[in-house]
Amino acid sequence: MKTNCDLEISFYNVLLSIVFLFLFTLSLIGNSLVIFTILSKTHRTRSITNFYLLNLAVADLLRSVVCMPLTLLSELTKCWLLGPMMCKAVAYLQRSHRAVGVCASAYTLAVIAVERYYAICRPLQSRKWRTKKRALFTISLVWVFSFVCNTGSLFIFDSVPYRTQWTCDTTKGPLIDFLYQLYITLVLLFIPLCAMVSLYGHVIYALSTAIVSDHPTMQQSLIQAELPMTTFSDWLFASVTRVPSINGLNAKEKQQKEQSLSIPGSKKCSLSRPSSRLTSINTLFGTPRSSFDTSMLLRSTNQDKILTAKKKVTRMLMTIVVAFAVCWLPSHIWWLLVRASDLATF
Repeated sequence: MKTNCDLEISFYNVLLSIVFLFLFTLSLIGNSLVIFTILSKTHRTRSITNFYLLNLAVADLLRSVVCMPLTLLSELTKCWLLGPMMCKAVAYLQRSHRAVGVCASAYTLAVIAVERYYAICRPLQSRKWRTKKRALFTISLVWVFSFVCNTGSLFIFDSVPYRTQWTCDTTKGPLIDFLYQLYITLVLLFIPLCAMVSLYGHVIYALSTAIVSDHPTMQQSLIQAELPMTTFSDWLFASVTRVPSINGLNAKEKQQKEQSLSIPGSKKCSLSRPSSRLTSINTLFGTPRSSFDTSMLLRSTNQDKILTAKKKVTRMLMTIVVAFAVCWLPSHIWWLLVRASDLATF
């Protein structure tokens, strides 16, 4: 059995080395820039999403540094030089789609999807748990889970003889290989991917239909802009002394008055006649106004900017999810088919 591996100089090996070098450099520069950009911010200006993006960049950078050089070495030499212990360690940390870094990246993306869903669709509920300490705790759980769910690689992979050389491969037989590959495909791909697709689907629906809890509807914005800046005591006094009673009105007038005093944003509200509603609000406060309040306009404009920013962030994160699926789905499916074929021919 040969203990040394020959490095053959060929067009394929040169091209493969160039591609690996390009991807390694791109990953190193890109993830390093993300890490530097987030760490250069002050602690107060770092958002919850920044913590998750930082963890995602660290996981991707770790996978690039650990995985790509050793993978390239194995592809060029077609054998394993580092012994059985390193075979187990490398298979555990960076073995293609089974790597700890891949699992950390997948579940970090899933956690980001959860965070975006609650931040956009349920902002009031999310304020209780969307804190930086909770984010750090969640990131720690992601890494613990990533290390635990990949422990099977330590028992399955080993340095085994192949022809006249050594290789790092599975040793437990086709059935175990297939079951473990099925487990990896479900846990590392389909579960986080389905969670991301479902959550971002709800986010897209909420943004497209303007059902966003912390963003008022157009009708509510118009009503808020018409309200005078007053204290609670002024409002209470005005509501008691200036709102006319509806008991003495006929049925038609009473119905119109009840509609004018209905709660904004309810199912009965409509944008077809905003002027009458605004008039009723002005009557309620006893201070008719002919123009929008400046501070309320600024508030509405700021909320529009926040919603636009959320749309951009969500669009960017969805692009990352699509790229993740495009890159890893073929690999998982391919290896699942390979293991199934090995089992069928066993």
